[in-house]
Amino acid sequence: MYSNVSGLLACGLVFSACLSAAEIKGTVVDPSGAPVAGAQVSVLDRVGVRAQTVTSPGGACEVSGPDTPDARIVITAPGFNTETLGTPNQAPLPFQVGQELTRRPENSGSVVSSFTHGRITAAVTGYFRGRTLYEEPTCGATDGLFWNPGYANLGINVNYALGHGLTAYGNLRNALNWHYEEVFGYPSPRLNFVSGFKWTLARAK
Repeated sequence: MYSNVSGLLACGLVFSACLSAAEIKGTVVDPSGAPVAGAQVSVLDRVGVRAQTVTSPGGACEVSGPDTPDARIVITAPGFNTETLGTPNQAPLPFQVGQELTRRPENSGSVVSSFTHGRITAAVTGYFRGRTLYEEPTCGATDGLFWNPGYANLGINVNYALGHGLTAYGNLRNALNWHYEEVFGYPSPRLNFVSGFKWTLARAK
């Protein structure tokens, strides 16, 4: 299986797994496709460097490393940026193959119930969201992934038509007074109330 990586270093690697070790063969080339001789190819996991070699004058490399989910290959060469590759069954750290998508709730739903009588219009709104996987809000995915708990947000809206296009309104937000973060790392307001007037201008016929 081949893995193509964009950047100053590109590496096509062949992986053949056997029990507790993976045989890694490939060629390190620069963006123009020319082989890079003397590039250092290291296989690392959580323990540290598990295997290391340098490329031949033709850019070829061959090394055995652990066939573990957290294994990764680091390629360095003078004058080039360092490239880090995951094995074919591994997503870029800190992600994992098959994990949930970030910023996509496990489940969500909404409900709206409205009532109108004379000049009064009222509505009850509800939004429900399950837990959501988020990147660390300051440094992004490099600082890890975190679960943002689910929440329910209930709102009550009342409008009263005063006439001549003028409407008084009041909105009770987060009526359940839940402490939640719609976006991970940024707390949403607790129970709060907003009121005011709306004026609708009618077009002249």
